Amino acid sequence: MLLFWHITINWVRFRIQPQYITNLRQEHPQAIVIAHPECRPEVIAIADEVLSTGGLCRYASRNEVKEIIVGTEIGIIHRLRKENPDKKFIPISEGEEELFRY
Repeated sequence: MLLFWHITINWVRFRIQPQYITNLRQEHPQAIVIAHPECRPEVIAIADEVLSTGGLCRYASRNEVKEIIVGTEIGIIHRLRKENPDKKFIPISEGEEELFRY
């Protein structure tokens, strides 16, 4: 099961396309874009920050950050929203929330 989870997470990160970021930046111009280091190089190149999962959680708790476009698996979105209810977190992957809804 662990191997399946690891492959699935990496597949999700690989699915993230630069044009998704471009579109979301237009919809959310004040948002910071954070990508996981295992995303595509093209995604990493246009992200504002490239952080591990733990780094993303620490970054999200900063006071000046109010809206974050998140480039990693959807599971982290739930944690971020729970730990930072006053902030907005937007997943980059199109349809990712539906993909991981069980």
